[in-house]
Amino acid sequence: MIARKEIYDVDEVGLYHCYSRCVRRAYLCGNDALTGKNYDHRKQWIEELLELAAACHIVDVLAFSVLDNHFHLVLRNRPDLKRKLTPVAVARRWLLLHPKRRDDQGRACEPTRKELREITQDKKRVAELRRRLANISWFVGYVKERLARRANAEDQVTGTFFEKRFEMRRLLSENAVLACLIYVDLNPIRAGIAKTPETSMHTSVYRRIKSLTARRRGKRSKDAQLDRWLSPVHDRELPAYQRFAERGCRASDDPVLSMTLEQYLDLLDWSGRQVKLGKAGKIPDHLAPILERLGIATSRWLDVITNFADLFRRVAGEASDVQRHAEDHQKQWFHGLENCRQIFGSAETA
Repeated sequence: MIARKEIYDVDEVGLYHCYSRCVRRAYLCGNDALTGKNYDHRKQWIEELLELAAACHIVDVLAFSVLDNHFHLVLRNRPDLKRKLTPVAVARRWLLLHPKRRDDQGRACEPTRKELREITQDKKRVAELRRRLANISWFVGYVKERLARRANAEDQVTGTFFEKRFEMRRLLSENAVLACLIYVDLNPIRAGIAKTPETSMHTSVYRRIKSLTARRRGKRSKDAQLDRWLSPVHDRELPAYQRFAERGCRASDDPVLSMTLEQYLDLLDWSGRQVKLGKAGKIPDHLAPILERLGIATSRWLDVITNFADLFRRVAGEASDVQRHAEDHQKQWFHGLENCRQIFGSAETA
């Protein structure tokens, strides 16, 4: 077994694929064949929890997908940003996550000065909460705990809701990040829940497409801000109206990938069609340069976006990065090293 400390470094900016599955036969969401009940409304619950967690934690949300009995997240921890939070900001964020008071709708009330002072006057408490807000384990734990409590209350049961804590996989290079993002965004299509990315609700790509469409129409509507808590995909400076970190919607405005959102969506749309057909078509000429620039073997593209979790159990990236990471943690290798050699850092353009 690989200890989490050999993958996750709380003091270093890193990108991680996190995954968690429901333990009970009753589904997390969707239709439960055992009881005949439909739990689709819980998918909205988890999106609301993710949005609140993204606004309060110092963790970037790169991608997510919610399926019937499990969910995927791609997160980037930002220990480099935590010192920028003032004691008041730390206290406010924590009290929005764990409120002392709620309104009639069950939402957290804005903390009072007294409630803030109870935290800010204790320096050790502030330091501990700042550490928690910058920790991916606390981020995922918050979402899972709140969801489990609400679902258990709805079902009028007690006990464990999820299988285990959660699985974690580290992404060491941009090509691994791209493959993982598309793997996560295409999960509903691969599972037969949706036919196209634009109809794939409860995924990050659905929000990105809705927001992009609204912005292209020149609208500053609610739809244009659906992706406000997701890290942006861009290769240039964001316009002022898309700098949502400044408005407290997300940890940072730092990009996910060094490509445009349009390029990402084109690659994802084409990949989704291949997944649906179950065959690996030739990469189109206008998309091949993206994979070539990142050193991804195009002949393995469909395989990697379909079987990412099986190909790379704990670490994914260029072979040299994976080997270096293993040596840094006194290990000889990580599972999937040979796949890393074959898929990432390759000059193949088949």
